Amino acid sequence: MAWQLFDTTIVGNQSQVLLDDQYIADNPGAELPNLAWFGVWCQQDTDGHYWNPAESDTLDRIESDLLRLVFQYGHAWAVYVRRAVSAGKREYFVYYGA
Repeated sequence: MAWQLFDTTIVGNQSQVLLDDQYIADNPGAELPNLAWFGVWCQQDTDGHYWNPAESDTLDRIESDLLRLVFQYGHAWAVYVRRAVSAGKREYFVYYGA
């Protein structure tokens, strides 16, 4: 798995996207036809950043716990493919089976 990090604009908002590029050409949709979205909103003002640095540890812990649960309960039927970050919000995208 090779992750690509890039800046882009999503719905008019400056965003940072982390994408697992192994699924660019080979979308897992046939085996994993469902897409789950998880959103995590920051509590503190971002002051021009994607998130307030004071919340970094908490956000990282939430992300780690979320991904651990996806892999633990996905039973090889869930694949984490993308994280998108915009001011005050982190979004996670996971393909999963039935």
